[in-house]
Amino acid sequence: MSKQWFEIREVQDFIEVVRMNSAGAFITLKWELIIEPKHNVYIILDNIVSPMDLKVKLLTWLSRPSCKGVNDTAQRLIRTIINVYLGTEFSKDDMRTIYAHLGCREDKQLCVKFIESGYDMSVLGEGIGDE
Repeated sequence: MSKQWFEIREVQDFIEVVRMNSAGAFITLKWELIIEPKHNVYIILDNIVSPMDLKVKLLTWLSRPSCKGVNDTAQRLIRTIINVYLGTEFSKDDMRTIYAHLGCREDKQLCVKFIESGYDMSVLGEGIGDE
């Protein structure tokens, strides 16, 4: 496994945001950043070689637990971490839309376009992901 991510300042900044907001956060020997241990919400730090890689990974891996699949407290925690790090104000509904379009790395090019747009929700369309 590569430790290139360790040399990227933005990854260190993200880890600090996680640690400031989630007292139980830790990094495993396999380079998994456990963000919310109770629900095993994590991202794998390996293979992050640029700030864009980190942002794509955050949106594709964390969009689901930020709006569904875990309790409301954990959802708010994940949204807070995402919003603090990215400088955004995504709501639960925004995260549902993000998850519908970008979750599970369905469309990496769209994810990059969304990030490069300054997180313009119109890039993703409307209403998809609302339940």
